[in-house]
Formats: sequence, C-alpha cells, structure tokens
Amino acid sequence: MTARQLLEFELDQVAKQIEVVLSDLPDERYDVKCSPVGMSPREILAHLCEACDAFVCYAKGEKYTWGSLVVETPNLATWRRYREAAVAAVTDENLKLAYDFLVGHENYHVGQLAQVRLQIQPEWDTNEIYG
Repeated sequence: MTARQLLEFELDQVAKQIEVVLSDLPDERYDVKCSPVGMSPREILAHLCEACDAFVCYAKGEKYTWGSLVVETPNLATWRRYREAAVAAVTDENLKLAYDFLVGHENYHVGQLAQVRLQIQPEWDTNEIYG
C-alpha cells in the first residue's frame, strides 16, 4: 500500500465517522455543547469547512488567513462540499499536509462530535462509527 492509498483510506474512514455521528441528529441539536467552552456540532462543521478551505489554499502555495471564512450554513452538506474540494486538491506532493489538515484534524473532532452525541443521546453506541 502506498502513502497515497493509505491517506485515501483514512480520508474515507473519517468521513464515514463524521457522517455516522451526525447523520440522524436533528437540526435543533446541532447547537448543543458538552461544556461552555466546547464547540457545538454546527461550530465544529464550520471549523472543519475552514480547515478544508485552508488546505486548498495552502495546496496552491497561497497564504491563508484563519478566521476569514464565513460558513453561511454549517451542516453536513456544506462540509461535504468543502471537503470534496480539499480532497480534490490532494497531490503526492502535499500528502503530509493533507493528513494534518484533513485526517488528523477530522479524527480529533470526531471524538468531540461523539461526546456531544452522547450528551444528547446517552444510549447511543459509539461503536457505530466503526461499522
């Protein structure tokens, strides 16, 4: 398996995990936080959209200004669009950067999303993300 193939596998896995955690979460629950200083699913999705936007910018060799992206509708559909653009920008030359911005970063936030889901629905089986 090449590094590129491994990255593509990981990109697919973490996307599925985000989808599973949020797929049947009612829209009104997207603003729930586990703590006052934590992020809600809506805020996490907006943040992940910005990470995708930043990756595309860096992949082009451009500078990115964090906090500059305003995501009008932070939801799964919007995140999918930003992520699709980011995945399309992955090259053999930027695999490490793609891992940092997409796989590593998204895996970190999957845990936060799962914690919020448990806050909302304590009986939810966290192992669903591995299905």
